[in-house]
Amino acid sequence: MATAAPTKSQTMNKPIPVIDLFAGCGGLSEGFSRWEQSGEFPFEVRLYVEKNPKAIHTLELRAFCRQFRGKLLPDDYYAYVSRNISRETLFQDYPAASVEAHNRCFGADLSNPDRRELDDRVKTASKAAPTGFLSAARLAVPTPLSDGPETGSRKDTTPPPSLNWNYTGNF
Repeated sequence: MATAAPTKSQTMNKPIPVIDLFAGCGGLSEGFSRWEQSGEFPFEVRLYVEKNPKAIHTLELRAFCRQFRGKLLPDDYYAYVSRNISRETLFQDYPAASVEAHNRCFGADLSNPDRRELDDRVKTASKAAPTGFLSAARLAVPTPLSDGPETGSRKDTTPPPSLNWNYTGNF
């Protein structure tokens, strides 16, 4: 199914936050973050949730690079991927971008019954959403997403019970 693009009025003030559960190394989120419409990026990946430490390593680097959107990546990035400097050196040289990248990545095993920290991270990441937020769990975004502005309920098929696909708000 095709997904209707958000209108400019819906994304003018703030992008729609994306929370990527079971993020892997971030391919789904990369698609959201690169979607450009009329010179704007309507989606912002605010949180990756993944339990694999190697995948988190990749997610942090993706989030770091995204801090330079619209600018050239720093020369130190190319020195890092060429193995001329360490990751620690790269992140030390750009502390604000590295802290932001680290804060967007959360290592969690979702089978753990104590999810308070995860709940707090999701609440923080979804704050100030213009119309709601997307919680991506390896599914394509179906359409239509809601009955109307008030309800936020879905008209289309329900996801499998094993996946917690969630959308709050409407497009």
